[in-house]
Amino acid sequence: MRKRWFMVPVFLILLVVDLIFRFYPSDFDLRLLTSPPVLICLMIYYFLNSQSKPREERIMVFIALTSLMIGQMLLISGQNISTAVIALTLFTIAMVSYSFIFYRNSDGNIKRAIPFILISSLITIGVLYFLYDSLQRYYLPLLIYVITLIYTLQGAYMRYNQVNTESFYLVLLGTLFFIFSQMIDGLNMFGHIGTARLGIIMLFYAMSQFMIIHGILVEHKQLAK
Repeated sequence: MRKRWFMVPVFLILLVVDLIFRFYPSDFDLRLLTSPPVLICLMIYYFLNSQSKPREERIMVFIALTSLMIGQMLLISGQNISTAVIALTLFTIAMVSYSFIFYRNSDGNIKRAIPFILISSLITIGVLYFLYDSLQRYYLPLLIYVITLIYTLQGAYMRYNQVNTESFYLVLLGTLFFIFSQMIDGLNMFGHIGTARLGIIMLFYAMSQFMIIHGILVEHKQLAK
């Protein structure tokens, strides 16, 4: 089947528009209008090109992108304890959904992933330690979310030699980009960096989802070497 690539430039245009309006002063936060279409575009891109994919995978992608979109809108609309916890819960659901897809094509060799995951765990634990005094009531849901991120990263890494090289690196880099965006977002949310970094957050966040979705689309199984 011929791939429908026309959604890629549409995605890039929507992303540029969203990045521009992040710095546009207004009483109404225009990100509530510009951010959702970015992920909606990715959703359309995936479903136009995924007819041959298993039904379960398509459902999980829909759950992941929908959860991310709603969670992001909650964080944009307000940052009180209730909306933040709900948003973290939705992001956790998204990562669990991605994990379901990643682990379906993993080799199950957890020992090989230990050094990689150990380094990732130390970095994320270091960030949590740095933010400990600021987290307060956010600490437990954030800890659960971080554990889920590490689990998802492990699933992306364990696809090595089980899927084609292009898919493996796209998904792995996409997952790393997403974790990086979440770390920067956490630092921004709790006042440790300036709002000028918001553009970087959205750029890495959006590109991470594009790489993961595209990586899943081009995935095909291969025999381990």
